[in-house]
Amino acid sequence: MPKQYRTQMQKQLGKLCYVGSMDITARLKEGWFKKIGVGVFCLFGVLVSVMMFYGAWRHGSLWYLVVGAMFAWFIPAFVMNLRSFYEVDVLAVGDKGVGRYTFSRKGYLRKEELLHFSPSMQCDVHEGYVDPHSPVSKKGYKIEAIWFEGNKKCFSISYLQEEENAGYSTDKKALEEAVNSFQRFLFHARSVHGKDVENYARTT
Repeated sequence: MPKQYRTQMQKQLGKLCYVGSMDITARLKEGWFKKIGVGVFCLFGVLVSVMMFYGAWRHGSLWYLVVGAMFAWFIPAFVMNLRSFYEVDVLAVGDKGVGRYTFSRKGYLRKEELLHFSPSMQCDVHEGYVDPHSPVSKKGYKIEAIWFEGNKKCFSISYLQEEENAGYSTDKKALEEAVNSFQRFLFHARSVHGKDVENYARTT
């Protein structure tokens, strides 16, 4: 990893305990044929949606509009699939928070999403199968950690067991380290400030 990025992560997240793979080229090539197949499938849905919306505009038909709306979910799925060909998310975990850093194919930092731990937060870990009826979401058994502050969702990390079993890179290690780091943060906050911190990570 370039030194400037590690230094930046340490400033934002504190002492680092986990950083995902920075081998951008290898990660972009991973599951190449699968991503192409998903892209073709999503492109078909996009074309159907566009044709239906055009038909609704041309003929003023409500039926065309309804069908177009049903297939409109393929549009964001197609965009996300295209993004997987030229951008990679790298998760980093520190003793003060978690960061999701988006890098371009050439290794430049494009975007960052940060979560700074707070005693008022809670972390829930959910497990279960993804909705099998959804036309765009990945299918499989999903494990997800979600951080909340009150009713506001602040950050999430997830992975599919099927992708892990297939040998693909997943965020399993990042999820485990982030949950453990948050637990340690809460213990420290309780011991230092004398607060009754009970928002430990929960599994549901």
